[in-house]
Amino acid sequence: MLLLTIFKNFRLWGLFLFISLSACSERQRLNPLDPENPNTLGKPTGLNVISRRDTVELRWDRLDLRDLTGFRIYRQIEGQAQFTPIGVAPAGDNSFRDLRVNFGVLHTYRITAFTQNFESPQSDIVATTPGPTFSWVADASSGDLIKLTHDGQHEIQRAGVFGRPLRLKIDAKRNQVWVIDRFGGEFSRLDKNGKRIRTDKRISGPAGLAVDESDGSVWLVDSLEFGLMKFDSAGALIKSNATYKKLAALAVHPATSELWALDRATLRVLIFTRNGELRRTLEVVLQRPFDLDIDTRTGKVWIADDNRVQRLSPQGVAETLPPQQLRLVYRVAADEATGGCWLIDYTDLIRGSDVIKLQSTGGIVFTSKGFDIPERLAVNPFDGSCLVADSGNGRVVRISANGQNLSSYDRVFSPFDVDTAQ
Repeated sequence: MLLLTIFKNFRLWGLFLFISLSACSERQRLNPLDPENPNTLGKPTGLNVISRRDTVELRWDRLDLRDLTGFRIYRQIEGQAQFTPIGVAPAGDNSFRDLRVNFGVLHTYRITAFTQNFESPQSDIVATTPGPTFSWVADASSGDLIKLTHDGQHEIQRAGVFGRPLRLKIDAKRNQVWVIDRFGGEFSRLDKNGKRIRTDKRISGPAGLAVDESDGSVWLVDSLEFGLMKFDSAGALIKSNATYKKLAALAVHPATSELWALDRATLRVLIFTRNGELRRTLEVVLQRPFDLDIDTRTGKVWIADDNRVQRLSPQGVAETLPPQQLRLVYRVAADEATGGCWLIDYTDLIRGSDVIKLQSTGGIVFTSKGFDIPERLAVNPFDGSCLVADSGNGRVVRISANGQNLSSYDRVFSPFDVDTAQ
């Protein structure tokens, strides 16, 4: 009986010892810098990157380890053969800034954690192409306004304070963004800190939005109630004219600050003075006008008009373009770098719409396919690339100026508008 009791106690002690050793082993595996840790594989985690003009900001998951010395930052610039160390962050930090980087060049980063006699494996890579521009995207499903980096790949800021944002325009000189929110018809803006400031005007049927950067004033069309309206840079109403409710699109001419608009009622192009008075009706006859944009460098006006694109001189004279075989030109965006434009050729077939780049003579440079309900275009004035709010696919697509490189930002549900500025 005594031997049986001793044997039982020995088995219990052995089982306890096995569990204890296993627990210690599991605790060791919980060390984030243990190569056998199944979650980290011994590498720093959570590395993220954004760029703001010539500064790249890195952030990663914080590590609270007693013997940790710091983090070593590695960078590879496009054209270089390998990563090289460029700096160190102290152990208590989880961020690093790479200053005075080159515009338009791909920068790729990795980091390691190190102690006096140990360095971890390198983290997963992150990459960005810095530049002087940024973009805002309106997500009609989530209600968010999202600020993206120059390359359109990384989120700088997200303002989730809207119901269904429909239109947006950037006023880069005053560092603010104007927004029409269809949910409740609110017209408001974001200041430089992302704070939403509402105006005292409700918009029943928002149909167009344009900013005059010379003084920060804003033009807006309400198709159901107020017609053409003008606001000052602080959002106070200056003028409204209920006569003009059928305007399809608005753009401010950079040379004159006059407002150009497409009138769906008369199928004409209208030009308004800075005071909102109709100055001129052009002789150009439209078919089914949707959109227009003005090249700030040449002053020429591009018009999306049913199954064709029209171009007008700065004086409003129609210019001859090559024959076009398009289905429904829904949006246009002037390309200041080349004097051409980008357009959306729309069809209701799933992934059947195209984004097309035209040269200055009106000929097609290339066609990018596979878009599903593309809503808006924004051409980058620095590198000539184009951002497309591809609503049906839930993405914002960046097409390079030569059409060879396509990339997308996918943390968006239904992008309805996009604008880019320096």
